[in-house]
Amino acid sequence: MRAHGLTPHRAGLPRLGPVEKNLYNLTDTHDEALFPVVEELGITYVSACPLSKGLLSGAYSAASTFEAEDFRSHMPQFTEEGFRTYAPLIQAVEEVARAHDATRAQVSLAYMMDKDVRVVPISGSRKEERIRENAGAADIGLTAEDLARLDVAAASI
Repeated sequence: MRAHGLTPHRAGLPRLGPVEKNLYNLTDTHDEALFPVVEELGITYVSACPLSKGLLSGAYSAASTFEAEDFRSHMPQFTEEGFRTYAPLIQAVEEVARAHDATRAQVSLAYMMDKDVRVVPISGSRKEERIRENAGAADIGLTAEDLARLDVAAASI
């Protein structure tokens, strides 16, 4: 903590205070162990890959195929076995999305934004419609029950 006070990490967002950028999403929640320190130090946690390279977005399924040069073709979560592994989580996200008249991507992003610490998800989008869809996550407001359900599903992986 002393080192943080001497050289706080900043990622070009001075109005948010110190910023730490890491991988965090429903498929990879291990960094939640850092959240008490992040909160204590007033750090904004910037989440790269909040949709798990598209896995949580609903854009891909076990039937999806990828060109050899597409990085997803080498990732285990995009195989048939990977989709079976993540099926309970994806189903929970889908059910919460239906309850809120939202998309899976919106729920996955809202999950991070509704945490007790400042989490800013950075989703890579090439299409305007996806950018608008992702921005809609800020309007969802998941309930404590929604968050608990998603936490249980994420922990089951």
